Amino acid sequence: MKIGHKIACGYALAIGVALLGTASGLVVGDSYQRSARQQLDRSLQQEVLYHQLEVAVLEVRSHPQRLATVLGNSIWFNFEVSKFRDDTANILAMSAEMQSFIRQHPTNQPLNDKQIIELSKDYIQTTELFVKQIESIWQQIQPANLAPAEIDTARQQLASAITTKQLNRTQINFERLAEQLEQNQRRIEKQKIAANRALDSAERLRLSIVFGSMVLSTVIASIVAYFTSRTIVRPISQLTKIAARVTQTSDFQVQIPAITRDEIGSLTTSFNQLLRQIGDRTRELESSNAILEERSQTLTKTLTDLKHTQFQLIQAEKMSSLGQLVAGIAHEINNPANFIYGNLTYANEYTRSLMKLLLLYRQLWENPASEIQELERDIDIEFLEADLPKIFNSMETGVKRIQKIVTSLRTFACLDEAELKPTDIHAGLDSTLMILQHRLNAKSLQVGGRAYSQPEIKVVKDYSNSLPLVECYAGQINQVFLNILNNAIDAIDEKQLQRTGQERDENPGQIAIRTIAIDSQWVQIAIADNGTGISEDIKNYIFDPFFTMKPVGKGTGLGMSICYQIIVEKHRGKIDYFSIDGRGTEFVVQIPIQQNH
Repeated sequence: MKIGHKIACGYALAIGVALLGTASGLVVGDSYQRSARQQLDRSLQQEVLYHQLEVAVLEVRSHPQRLATVLGNSIWFNFEVSKFRDDTANILAMSAEMQSFIRQHPTNQPLNDKQIIELSKDYIQTTELFVKQIESIWQQIQPANLAPAEIDTARQQLASAITTKQLNRTQINFERLAEQLEQNQRRIEKQKIAANRALDSAERLRLSIVFGSMVLSTVIASIVAYFTSRTIVRPISQLTKIAARVTQTSDFQVQIPAITRDEIGSLTTSFNQLLRQIGDRTRELESSNAILEERSQTLTKTLTDLKHTQFQLIQAEKMSSLGQLVAGIAHEINNPANFIYGNLTYANEYTRSLMKLLLLYRQLWENPASEIQELERDIDIEFLEADLPKIFNSMETGVKRIQKIVTSLRTFACLDEAELKPTDIHAGLDSTLMILQHRLNAKSLQVGGRAYSQPEIKVVKDYSNSLPLVECYAGQINQVFLNILNNAIDAIDEKQLQRTGQERDENPGQIAIRTIAIDSQWVQIAIADNGTGISEDIKNYIFDPFFTMKPVGKGTGLGMSICYQIIVEKHRGKIDYFSIDGRGTEFVVQIPIQQNH
């Protein structure tokens, strides 16, 4: 017999014992459980019938008391009569249903079944007698046709009628029947408990049979496994040891002798052939791998150089476009602003002279023509005299604001500082904040068709008074400030959108900028925000090119990579950050005061 046949027979025996024991346990357990469930179902149905009968009897017995409240009201009296008849009909129907149920589902206690049938008959007789007595009271009092003055008398008659011996005897019969019904309910509760215990016993019996068959099959399987190991496991173990030695030494010339002629012998022969083929393929792969490794290194170096060149081109193009844009805006705004500012002084002087001349005319010409007086009232000459100076002051303030913006644009782009020069870091920060002022102001955001009111982002400056001028490429340093501040504003906006309107008012966005001279050779600029922060799983990728946390189309993924290149590679500085997810981020930039040329 082959090894496979031996294993199949042994495990077939073990599985057969397990299946037979499991099937036996399921059949026996289901038989006991079916009987217990039938007993439980009968008890539950009886319990429902008893409860409904008890409620209906209580409603019928309380009819005389409710009747006293509807004397003289025909509508309510008819309603109460209809309800009484429905309740009595329910009692008779449920009593009959109880007799039918007991006859259809007899128990193993005939005496109890007989008592329940007798109880149902007593309920029917007592209810019919009670109905006759109540109808007699209706005929005596006729409560639906009473006049208001007759109601009190009718109530006294009703009170006397419901305390008669016949009616009291009927009520006593109802009480006796209720006690018997309660005894039956207690008996049913005991039957339910017994049925539940029977269910548990059946389940335990089934589990015991199944468990015993499993144990027996496990013992048989263990015996089969022992004998199988003697014929299979030992030769295979020897084969495995030799294979492990070949793997460690990579000596594929080793051959294993085939001792048996069964499946193990065939496996040994196949393994020897596989070793020879693996040895041949390994030598071929080693030769090919050496060639591929050399090519891979060349391609990796080429790709790295290409990405670096592409990155530099993108940055250069971005800076060039930004410089041209700022230059054009500054030129277009500066010329008309200078024209306006240069003529404001003269326009103010000419207007003052005309006003003086007009006032002198008014003083010397006491009775001007009616047309002149009417025109004075229309133009409100006193208001013009007071408001004109304010208008010229507002115009001068606006023009100075425009000139300040132009100066900030030129400072930000550093159009005249393309080389390394001593630079005022504070001026660069202020010009960058001026460029981003429209994003810092209070605004309304549209997200998903809903409008959100965004409070102003507060900027807290902590500038060092002893910060020296720093030798750097001013335009590139300003670009670093712009990228960091832009990201801070985006993080604050995203955080505010997650809050309610009251929470946004109570927790406004804030950006803190701090500068300090670390020593005589280094300065430090720290920019912190209270936005969303950076999660732990992406902190290692912040400075990678083309990595962005913003939605598609909103971010390029080059901002922080450009910052890293400008600070670390161009200025030999340091850039790092500290962040708590959900609470904010702080970027710290350190730059040498003097660059080593």
